Parts: sequence; C-alpha cells; structure tokens
Amino acid sequence: LSLLNDILDLTKIEQNKFGITLQSQDVHELLENIDRMFSIQAKRKGLPFKLTKHLPSTLIVNLDSLRVKQILINLCSNAIKFTHDGFVTLDVFIKGKQLIFTVTDTGIGMDATQTEQAFESFTQGDADISRRFGGTGLGLSLSRGLAELMKGKITVKSQLNKGSNFT
Repeated sequence: LSLLNDILDLTKIEQNKFGITLQSQDVHELLENIDRMFSIQAKRKGLPFKLTKHLPSTLIVNLDSLRVKQILINLCSNAIKFTHDGFVTLDVFIKGKQLIFTVTDTGIGMDATQTEQAFESFTQGDADISRRFGGTGLGLSLSRGLAELMKGKITVKSQLNKGSNFT
C-alpha cells in the first residue's frame, strides 16, 4: 500500500495535480513526533539519533505538516537503514525566512555517480544495495518533488563509506 501511495503521489506531482495544504503548525510538536519515532528505530539498531533544534522557543509556521513529515520520515529512515555504526542526526534551524532541515549519517555513503542519481525514481546505488537493504528507490524522488512543491529543495553531500548529509 505504501509503495502504491508513493507511486500515485509521484504521478500526481509529475502531472502537476498534487495539492499542498498549508496550515499553522507548531514546528516543535512536529519535530518531537519525528524524534520519538526515530529514536526508537535507531535504538533498535544500536545507533544514537539526535535532534538538534536551533529555533525560537515558540515557532508556528504555515506548512503542509503531513508532507514535511513524509520528507523527514524518508530521509531519517534512509539514514538509519544505511548506517551500521556511528550516528544519525537531524538538525533544524532558520536561515532568513527558510526552515532548514539537515539529516546527517555515518552510513555507507554514496560515490559521485550514485549521488548524481540519488533522486531518480526507482534508482538505488546498485543491485547489491537493493538486495542488502531493500526498498524501491522512490523515497528520495518523492521527497524532492514534495519539497519543490513547497518552494523548497533537497540537496545531498555524500562520501562513500563515510556517510551522507541531506539538506
């Protein structure tokens, strides 16, 4: 069902028929939900998950919280999935009028070719990664499309066997 929903969402985005619903959202509440979810998931793998917020104590913004969560879930899930040793962090801060999320891991990382292809639909690093880690290769493509619909972007810096940083 999740795979079908991702495919449908991607198709809607590509056809310019995907709607974003902006609502007032307490960013701290949204982040606490993400922190709870991924602290548990990371702990199961023996990894620390750390959320760092460089935000005012009260921060209410208009955003599509469901879609922001969807992006953060994809990025944090991947970070934990591809990290065996080390850590995963989610750092959040404001730059100008933008809310910036950065997910960093010390996982398997990607080489330059894999980094270039990371946001292509149904693409994973190589066949071995697909076998070892599973997945469909849709999460990053969908996340990028959702970010762009909300006037944002997702970038990646990665180094093979050192980890990745998605912003």
